[in-house]
Amino acid sequence: MTVWSMPQVEDNPFVHLVRWRVYRFVVGEEKLDILSGWDLENACGRCSTPVVQVEVGAKTLRTRSGRRYLLNGAPGFDDDAHYVFEARFGPPNDRGVPRVDVTDEYWAMVGPIEMRIDQGSSVARAILRKAEQVFGDVDKARRWLSSPSPILADIPLSLFGSRAGRRLVYDELVRIDLGDYA
Repeated sequence: MTVWSMPQVEDNPFVHLVRWRVYRFVVGEEKLDILSGWDLENACGRCSTPVVQVEVGAKTLRTRSGRRYLLNGAPGFDDDAHYVFEARFGPPNDRGVPRVDVTDEYWAMVGPIEMRIDQGSSVARAILRKAEQVFGDVDKARRWLSSPSPILADIPLSLFGSRAGRRLVYDELVRIDLGDYA
C-alpha cells in the first residue's frame, strides 16, 4: 500500500473523519496528540499534525497545520488509517518515544452530552442537576454546558476533567442563579 501526500490546508481546510482515534506522544514536557481516521471526502486513511484545539460543541479538532477535523460518530479503528499512522510514526516504541491511546479522553469531550456526564463523577452529575435548576429546563442546561462561556473562557463541559474546572463551572452556575454578574 502507498502513502501519498494530502492536499494543502488552503485547498482542503476541513476534513470529515470516521473510525477515528487519538494517540499521545510524550516528548520531554511536551504532549503531542495525533488524530488518525478514515477521511470520507478523500476516501483514505490519514493522520494529522498535533491537535491544538478541541471545539467541543462542533465535535471538531483543529491541528497545528490549521486544518479542522470534524469527528463523525463514535471512535473506531480503521486499517488504512492505522497503516498511514505507522508509516509516519513507526510501530509502538520503535523510536523510543512512548505513545498512548487517548481516544477515550477526546470522546469524553466530544461525544453525546449524556455519555460525557454519565462517564463523569457524581460531582459532574450534580453540576448537571444544578444547571437544570438554574435554567429551569434540561435542554437549556445542556446547551449552556455545551456552549462557549465568555466568563469561563471555555466550554463548561470541557472543564469537567479536573476538580478545579468542575468548581469553576459550579461557581458560575451559582453566580447565574443569584444574578451576580459584577
